[in-house]
Amino acid sequence: MLVGTREGAVLARTAAINQLRALVIAAPEPLRASLRGLAFAELVARCTRLRPGARDASTRASALALRSTAKRIAALSVEASQLRREIAQLVAAVAPTLLTEPGVGPISAAPILIACSHQGRFRSEASFAMLAGASPIPAFSSQTIRHRLNRGGDRQLNRALHTIALARRATHRPTRDYIDRRIRERKTLARSTAASSATSHHTSTDCSSAHQRLDSYRSSKAERFIRTLLAGWAYAAIDRDSDELQRTLAGWLDYDKRRRPHRSLGRQTPLDRLQTLNRNNVLGSYT
Repeated sequence: MLVGTREGAVLARTAAINQLRALVIAAPEPLRASLRGLAFAELVARCTRLRPGARDASTRASALALRSTAKRIAALSVEASQLRREIAQLVAAVAPTLLTEPGVGPISAAPILIACSHQGRFRSEASFAMLAGASPIPAFSSQTIRHRLNRGGDRQLNRALHTIALARRATHRPTRDYIDRRIRERKTLARSTAASSATSHHTSTDCSSAHQRLDSYRSSKAERFIRTLLAGWAYAAIDRDSDELQRTLAGWLDYDKRRRPHRSLGRQTPLDRLQTLNRNNVLGSYT
């Protein structure tokens, strides 16, 4: 609850800051000139002390709006600071060792503790990564093997991990070395994959990649068969109804497998090709 309340205070403070800057820009020139070039803290303090006084209507309304917005910013800043201290005390009491990790502060540690609500919730690091939206999602397309970012999971936890990673990348030397090493490995993997594809598929030792390529090959064969089926049977005659199409399907399949030569089979029919494999005892080794 404290984390959500502080988040609401921070968002409201950000909105008030944007509103204050817009009011300064839209203020009459004499008032805008007195606020131009001030640092943010000094700008808030100056706007808090504004007095509408006996001015013209436009200047008086601008001064009143600036003062109200500046007071709101100050109040929300105090509220966010108080909530942060409370969160820091609770995190230090529950998991003091977590705060000793580089790049981990109380605001980043709180979502992690909330996600790990009880011991034994996560069976492995993979289940934690899936909840945090940090696990890559396979996104294979034909012969392309790649992964995409996970847009699901607990986004608050994901943001906390992202903040910790950015802080460690900037201040933690082992983290920078790890990131550089992973980038180099990724580039090396890409080059080796391209080289192996250009030479021979027998050089691949990754079984999962082989299965993925086989699945892609099977999918391409199925797509070609579907296109042939549509062109040679379904769309061969425009005026046929569904009943006639159903009656002619068996005949077309018999023609395609027994009498139609296939270019991919060396101008053989699938039945002739199957008989050739049977004579060579290729099929018998799998039975």
